[in-house]
Amino acid sequence: MTTTSPSYRGDTRAEYGTDRPARFRTFTETKAFYKTSEFLVWLISAAAVLVVTYQDGNDSLSSWHGWLLVAILSAAYMFSRGIAKSGSREPYARDIDDR
Repeated sequence: MTTTSPSYRGDTRAEYGTDRPARFRTFTETKAFYKTSEFLVWLISAAAVLVVTYQDGNDSLSSWHGWLLVAILSAAYMFSRGIAKSGSREPYARDIDDR
């Protein structure tokens, strides 16, 4: 007695005998950058630093210090996204067309 089991890829043609495309389940690394709170915090912080840098007065930053702070904020943002991508996955399914 032989039994058939569905393939690991979830090949719907083999399972159901139809011409529907096969489904393949895979993972993305993380959600899109613009959907994260880190991006919003970086954007607001960088804008605030640049506003303070280019305002006139004694309380403003020099151009060099302002852009240095924006560079540090950007490096911290990239570092935090790297940490976030290293340990999380988001599943999605896509069609496979072998024809």
